[in-house]
Formats: sequence, structure tokens, C-alpha cells
Amino acid sequence: MDARRTQFFRLSKARGVYKSIKPQKSGIIKSKVLPGFQFRIEDLFTKPSPDEMINDKVYQDFVLPGYLKEKRARLLAEERAKQLAEQLRALGIKPIL
Repeated sequence: MDARRTQFFRLSKARGVYKSIKPQKSGIIKSKVLPGFQFRIEDLFTKPSPDEMINDKVYQDFVLPGYLKEKRARLLAEERAKQLAEQLRALGIKPIL
């Protein structure tokens, strides 16, 4: 499949016909119905991972806010576990990890 030849359409309720949706010059399609929803046409073919998408301004605010929140919580928990393990070692206790 070729991202340059992919087209998107929306149904015009008033006329009952499909109208072409033109991407921006950057290849991004932005929804007029769902505020903030957008995607890069090329990504439909390259299928970036959630970690790649989280660092991409196109996706991070709309598609993955829950994923980002969970990732941050996990990283904080891992850091806290490391700190507690260091405190246990300082007390002469070998932590089980």
C-alpha cells in the first residue's frame, strides 16, 4: 500500500455524499468531529509502537494519555523500589528483587 495514494472521506449528512478529506502538507489528517484527534497517514503503514507514539506530538495528547499516565506511574514505582532497596542495604538487609 502507498500512503501517497491513500484517501479518506467523510459523509456529508446534508447532501448524503462522501467528501474527500485532504491531509495537511505534513500528511496529517485532523478530525473536525473529534477535537484533538489526528493521525499521520504514513503511520497507518509503519505502525509505530506505543512508546514511539508517546513521544510524538501528533498522538500524545489524544490517543495515549492513559498509557502515558501508566508509564509515568510505573517509572516512579521502579525508582521508589530502587530507593527502598538502597535503604535496606544501608541497614545491612539484602533486598529480594
